Amino acid sequence: MLGKRTTLDLFERRLHTYVITDAIRDANVLRFSVEYVGRYRERNGSRNNVDIEVQGINRRELLESDDRVSKILDYLLAYHNVKTSHRKFTSIFAVASVPLLIKYYEELRRRYEAGEHDLRVATIFTWQANATSADADGYGFAPDVDDQTTALTPDHRDKLETFLTHYNEQFGVKQSIADGKAFDNYRKDIAKRIKGREYKNAKDADRIDILLVVNMFLTGFDAKAVNTLYVDKNLKHHGLIQAFSRTNRIFTEDKSQGKIVSFRNLKPATDDALALFSDRNADEQVFLAPYADYADDFRTALERLRAITPTPASVDDLVDEEADLAFVMAFRALVRLLNVLQSFADFSWLDLGITEQEYYDYRSKYLDLKDEVVRQGEQSEVVSILDEVDFEVELIRRDRINVRYILKLLAELSRSRGADREQRRRQITSLLAGEVQLRSKRALIEEFIENHLPPSGNESETEAAFAEFWDERKQAHLHRISVAEGIPIAALRELIDEYFYSGQQPSQEELIGELETAPSILRRVGVAERLLGKILEVIEIFEDGVE
Repeated sequence: MLGKRTTLDLFERRLHTYVITDAIRDANVLRFSVEYVGRYRERNGSRNNVDIEVQGINRRELLESDDRVSKILDYLLAYHNVKTSHRKFTSIFAVASVPLLIKYYEELRRRYEAGEHDLRVATIFTWQANATSADADGYGFAPDVDDQTTALTPDHRDKLETFLTHYNEQFGVKQSIADGKAFDNYRKDIAKRIKGREYKNAKDADRIDILLVVNMFLTGFDAKAVNTLYVDKNLKHHGLIQAFSRTNRIFTEDKSQGKIVSFRNLKPATDDALALFSDRNADEQVFLAPYADYADDFRTALERLRAITPTPASVDDLVDEEADLAFVMAFRALVRLLNVLQSFADFSWLDLGITEQEYYDYRSKYLDLKDEVVRQGEQSEVVSILDEVDFEVELIRRDRINVRYILKLLAELSRSRGADREQRRRQITSLLAGEVQLRSKRALIEEFIENHLPPSGNESETEAAFAEFWDERKQAHLHRISVAEGIPIAALRELIDEYFYSGQQPSQEELIGELETAPSILRRVGVAERLLGKILEVIEIFEDGVE
């Protein structure tokens, strides 16, 4: 609008429309999954004190009650890892007012200090007298002003300063809100940490898991690494669409949709906003189908997979590349559906017609086939029909399954006996074969199990023995590279450490400059590429996933 004049007033016809349904159709953004969580009941005054459900409840004393805040955080902490792919992504938690935000933050902090969670929570809000105005979010639009009825006080600024000390301690910085410029620098620091997760060299130490806000960051802020919006406020119209759209920027393969978890009944407001900014029949284009529909699709896809390979073991009997390709495509369809299903709070393997173990056995065969395609491609110039297949490894990566997790299983293995021991051993073997980030470590971990696993079953003793074993094998590996490439071990370690912590690959000049004898000009590129490959291999085997 220009003052009170619209585009239609100025030009007599609409020049162009491009709404969310267009963007989704063009694959510029993702669809949304929306879950409405929570039911509210009140006493009906009858002699039996029967509960009746209250529709469209909007009572401040209930919505800001300690009990409700506690129950919502119980849910959030129970499902946050599921929603964010085990913290690969950041979430935004939008609440109705500064006082309510303070309640949420302080309860999250209390639970953090009590050891009930280790999420990294940040927050930012304005406290000035005009915080309810249309520019309260700092981006020229307030998504929701209906709830901004509580007068803000100097105490709110004091609270933010306290929360900022937590932020500074957590990230080792010295942010301030002493004046407008300092406040804006704080906002920029938060934005940088969230957007920084988009890049390969992102450091886990910079990770923000949950950003608590009232209006800020709900418009005008695009970060591909945000995938979940928790909502406890009455969004509507353009503000609702804008807030939801913080989550649906296209990123990696395992970000299949923007996830909205609403603790208020926003269904009517969502329908109205969708009708206003697209059309009333756009639901199927904008929102994911219900969980049950995807479970049905999964079972159908599973039937197709079993028609090709009835069991995981039958993958080994596939006779040619066409059969291999059929299996890869059938299993990939299963992976895509599972990625969506696991984002629902209702997810259960019992709904899918396959056990978790059988699925991971199929997955191990899928990864074996991928590795074989890579090996053959390196050894042969003959083009395979599988060479161009995208195996979508990102979709089956589980960040929580790392070496530390395996060490806990190893301690349990040491304590077990008989059939239980054999079952635990099979579980570990299956994980090593099926987890992307563990496959490169498989031979070494199996060697540790066979020859170095302490019999006590004590976790700290197991970890100490493994750390010693791992360091010995790493040093031996570095020594072999040093001898083969003619590079001092100290220089090799420095190159590896620099790359691991910065994410920046060393240049050809840096690599060649560390060699004891410089190769000829014609051989430099080949030597540098080979050395870089060995550095990346060391990081993949000995560093990635070892925490």
